[in-house]
Amino acid sequence: MRRMTDAIAARPPARAAARRLPTLPPHGFTAAWLLLSAATVVVLCSTGFLPFYDYYQWLFQGHVVAVLLFGADPGSGAIADAYSLSPVPVPNLAAPVVIGLLDAVLPIEVAGQVFVVVTVLGFACAFGHLVRTIQQRPTAVEFLGFPWAMGFFLYKGYLSYAFGLALMFVLVAMLHRLTHRPAGKHRRTLLAVAAVGVLLYLSHLLAWIMGGLAVLVHAVVLARQGCRQTAGQLV
Repeated sequence: MRRMTDAIAARPPARAAARRLPTLPPHGFTAAWLLLSAATVVVLCSTGFLPFYDYYQWLFQGHVVAVLLFGADPGSGAIADAYSLSPVPVPNLAAPVVIGLLDAVLPIEVAGQVFVVVTVLGFACAFGHLVRTIQQRPTAVEFLGFPWAMGFFLYKGYLSYAFGLALMFVLVAMLHRLTHRPAGKHRRTLLAVAAVGVLLYLSHLLAWIMGGLAVLVHAVVLARQGCRQTAGQLV
């Protein structure tokens, strides 16, 4: 019994010591973000031929979009003869459309590389934004977006999906703030949710489904908080 009492009495100092663990100062987090972002750009630009599955299929589709929309590379008459654009809002358009827009002013290889860099940095920054929004303070967890963005999705060339996930992180951060604000006017937030929802659908269908699930979950949270009108408007 005495040993048990001594063990219990020893716990509070251990907790107090844990609270005193050193953390990075604010400027340290800024420096870490800049360093990791610069390292990511250097790695992705270290070769002109990125070794990702599906990547060159996205380059071809982006070039087709650029030819059909802007007349890029007018010598490729075969592309205009073999392909056409349908004015239908289908999902999974992030990679071909954005690469096509960049291809209008850049060589297709450079356009694809720029899109990959934007997608990876956007993914990492959106994840960090979500983590900081939920935790309400800087933590090392927010840097995990960098290895995640550079992992399996990029290796397999799931560029539209990674782009859509970045938007989904932003959407969940907005929903989290919506459920943690006092009752008031949320018109701007609801319009922003609707706009991001449209972009999610056009980016990738699976990312849009996850965003829709997040909307439903947060609507239930609002309803349980007594904000039934806001919950209905959100849905």
